[in-house]
Amino acid sequence: MNEALSRKKDEEISDYLLEQFLNLSRALTGFDRVDLLGTGMAEPYYREITRIYKEPVIRLLFEAKAIFEVYGEHHPAFEDQIRQRIIEDIEFAQIAKNIIQLWYLGSYTNYNDPAPLIFKAAYIISPEAYQNGLLWPNMGSHPAGAKQPGFGSWNLEPQTVKQD
Repeated sequence: MNEALSRKKDEEISDYLLEQFLNLSRALTGFDRVDLLGTGMAEPYYREITRIYKEPVIRLLFEAKAIFEVYGEHHPAFEDQIRQRIIEDIEFAQIAKNIIQLWYLGSYTNYNDPAPLIFKAAYIISPEAYQNGLLWPNMGSHPAGAKQPGFGSWNLEPQTVKQD
């Protein structure tokens, strides 16, 4: 009985932290919750980032939660708080960069590697991560070698992107 209760509590904590990860991801990527969940990558990205960074991810999620609670997304200072307290923070900057990179490119880069950026250790975490990167819909395109547009699409006019 205690083991089942413990497992249930662990699942509740995990669900709560995943929800906080989604909230932070919304703030970092500019995509809404439905778009992020629609990729099917929320849980794999959360697992990968916590596997790599462990406890600092938990601290980051609670810092983000505090910003959401105090400022709310629509407060004029919200983006500044995210930038100052997360993106520019010495402890959280690398994690935030990799969360953004995971969502857009499906890849992880070891920013602790002293090599120049072009030579830093990096990898795509899975084929699904590459295929579901936010980069593709943002560009109005599809990932090369995956999610092809379909037979005869070569005969259609390219999509136009509206410029603001």
